[in-house]
Amino acid sequence: MHISLRDYLIHGKLGSFTVGMAITEMLSALGEPDAVSVPRRKTRKPQVYKYGDFEIFTLWDNLDVTCTIYLEYPLDREALSFPAFTADIYWPIAQRCSRATVEAYLWEESLAFEDCPERYGLKLTATDALFTFENDWLGAISTS
Repeated sequence: MHISLRDYLIHGKLGSFTVGMAITEMLSALGEPDAVSVPRRKTRKPQVYKYGDFEIFTLWDNLDVTCTIYLEYPLDREALSFPAFTADIYWPIAQRCSRATVEAYLWEESLAFEDCPERYGLKLTATDALFTFENDWLGAISTS
């Protein structure tokens, strides 16, 4: 399965999975997750599904629909852990990198962005993709 950073940022896609899909569709597209959050007592359903370093969240009020893909860059190792089903990866910033490196990538890909100081990050102007930084180092990317 092909996972592209550009598709993730612009379309909220991980291979054939797209944000907004039902959980049943997500499981069909991605298979069983590596881990899930503790299921809610009332519904007995989790809100977070983890594939490698990617976390897929459901809507708070509807645990059957996905709403966000969150990727937190690990502090304890050099590179990201991609899901086991990944066969073809184009991810130029797979390692924790500087804000300048992220900005250079966005310019190179012609992806317009703006500073988002209240979230310590950069936001793509055409989507909800958000890069957050810790001391000018990439900490996380989320897309909804």
